[in-house]
Amino acid sequence: MAAPTSSRPVVLALSNTITPAIAVEILPLGLAVNSIYLNADGETHDIVEGPFDSKLHGTPPYKYMNTLVGRYANRIAVKSDGHKISKGGYEGVVNVVKNESDKVSLHGGPDTLDSMLFETLKLPESKLFSETELRALHATDYAHQLFTATLGDDHNGFPGTLRIEVLFTVINPEQLPSVSNPNLPAHVNLGSLLVVYRARILEPSKVTPINLTQHWGFNLEASLRPTPHLNVRDHHMRINSDARIAIDKDLLPTGELDQNGGTPHDHTKGKKIGDQFPEHQNGYDHFYLFPQQLYDASIATQPPRTAAASLNSTNLLSELLSSKPAENPEVE
Repeated sequence: MAAPTSSRPVVLALSNTITPAIAVEILPLGLAVNSIYLNADGETHDIVEGPFDSKLHGTPPYKYMNTLVGRYANRIAVKSDGHKISKGGYEGVVNVVKNESDKVSLHGGPDTLDSMLFETLKLPESKLFSETELRALHATDYAHQLFTATLGDDHNGFPGTLRIEVLFTVINPEQLPSVSNPNLPAHVNLGSLLVVYRARILEPSKVTPINLTQHWGFNLEASLRPTPHLNVRDHHMRINSDARIAIDKDLLPTGELDQNGGTPHDHTKGKKIGDQFPEHQNGYDHFYLFPQQLYDASIATQPPRTAAASLNSTNLLSELLSSKPAENPEVE
């Protein structure tokens, strides 16, 4: 049985040094990541945006700040006759509820995952991770926490009762970083934060769209710069993407593709976010597409769907629990 619902923060920290290189504070309300502390260069850096008072999460302007969003992240058009969907011979209709405007349902509609109080789970209580995966996690001795929540059938117009489990864990680096070494490379592996999302419809005859993610608000250089320069436009970003999905004036996808080359959306070589900032488009709020071969390589080891009947023999965690950093990150 899940632990009694509590709003007390959950703190995970690396255990490889007296002062942990990484510590994470997670609020059960909306699974908001309130802080990610990095200890490096003799200083402590909190690399996520958010209110100093954690009780302000969920209120403007902190709505969605570092929370889990879904059951469908981003925007869906509101339609009087709904959206017909089908999968594996099953059919359904999604009648989304407006919340951003009369035409748009944002992040699954009102009063959903970002404002729900999640329960904590012990590893043996999981129903969406296999015994093999849980043994692998337990063997690492990494600090971790499982959370769960359930969305009811027809909640905000989505069919199917949806059970959700989310795993947070912090992963030690292969070698302890020597932060006192003046000859350190530009990138130092302090460790990793891993977040794994799992979801399952409890009714076998229903189908629903699912798109879960954390609504991150990073500020990676905040504590390294004087106060007058605390602006996200000064941050450098690289995105390995040649195209993006075209959107209309309501930020809804049109079904067409726009090429990034020669536009402010070309980040393939890396640049400051503020360089060529698209003021006339209200900034960046777009769907960037990664090359097909990278997607194919990803789902070869991390398939987006797994048959419930084969769950007990599934082990997708071992690769993710590796302490080796990504060799070719798609976003930096």
